[in-house]
Amino acid sequence: MLDIPAAPPELTLNFRRDLMSPIFRAIHAGRSCAVVGLRGAGLSNALRFSAERRVIDNYLNALATYTLPVYLETGWLTQPTEFSREIIRQINRAAEHHHSARADQNALHYLEQQLDQAEPDELLSKAVTLLCRTPQHRLLLIFDEFDQPFLQMPVARLRRLRQLRDEHKLRLCYLVGTCRELTTLAQQRSAHDEAVDKFTELFDEDTYPLRPYARADAHAAIRRKTFDWRLPPTADDEDQLYRLTGGHAKLLVAVLRLWEEQRHLPWSSFERGVQQEQHLHELCAAIWDDLDLGERFALFTLTADRRAAIRSSELERLRKQGLIVGHPPGIFSIIFEAFVKTQGPIAPPDPPVRSSRLRDLDAAV
Repeated sequence: MLDIPAAPPELTLNFRRDLMSPIFRAIHAGRSCAVVGLRGAGLSNALRFSAERRVIDNYLNALATYTLPVYLETGWLTQPTEFSREIIRQINRAAEHHHSARADQNALHYLEQQLDQAEPDELLSKAVTLLCRTPQHRLLLIFDEFDQPFLQMPVARLRRLRQLRDEHKLRLCYLVGTCRELTTLAQQRSAHDEAVDKFTELFDEDTYPLRPYARADAHAAIRRKTFDWRLPPTADDEDQLYRLTGGHAKLLVAVLRLWEEQRHLPWSSFERGVQQEQHLHELCAAIWDDLDLGERFALFTLTADRRAAIRSSELERLRKQGLIVGHPPGIFSIIFEAFVKTQGPIAPPDPPVRSSRLRDLDAAV
């Protein structure tokens, strides 16, 4: 009888280390962070990982005891009052899950019970004040899928989030996950205000790209997805899958599912076949749709081996995002490169008007 584990193996504490190290260094110093990840790159998975107690303990050491991480899926929270309500609810859940002091849990439970009678913003202020009452305490609010809330929130809501941060300097930190940089999203808002700039200013020092999995992270992800297979992939198989997908989370999972059914084929035949798969084409299109015109032009021009026609700033940005790798530079994934080749020709864009805040992870570690 096969001895199949009942659950997938736990991610090691080295998972996404290139990203976690600078994030938690900033949080330790009391700063807020933004993580920018293309669609399907595993942003939610990385942010949930950052909220785990063992991860907090590993990166914050002595400060971890006094740090409460609160993870929220915010994509649906576009109504101002509901945003504050959900933060209070999730603070309450996190306090129970992380075994906060009984008195704190009771106080937070009482605040949640008052949501129908009192102003949510006032209750949120009380909850934050309770959890940030001493210099060593930290409250880490993790806002996943923050693009739409940021675009649709009234200016007063962003102003209040900034005020809360200013009232509890070093003790309240935000960690937000978006598909585009906040400075880019700010330009898309129908109503702009100084409060928008003041909020995005919190992340100027610490905005990091979520790149595709590093090789070790991809191997860990493959093992988690194949833990119950009768014949799990070999190390050589894992290397081939990584080379094909470049470590992009959704591409990797999709190719794994196809490969499980077609392992009888020679690898070269399988590789040619997956490049024609409609589902993989749609996943590549989702990545492509997240890119601006300058990034698309750079990638397509790279496939035509015309690197001299690409601005060095665009190459550097794509390298930070992990979309190009190596020297000379090439597109990170065989599948995505094949997709890009079908998208041209693309006219060169006008000179860019935006400046990127993305920090270089290689330089940060």
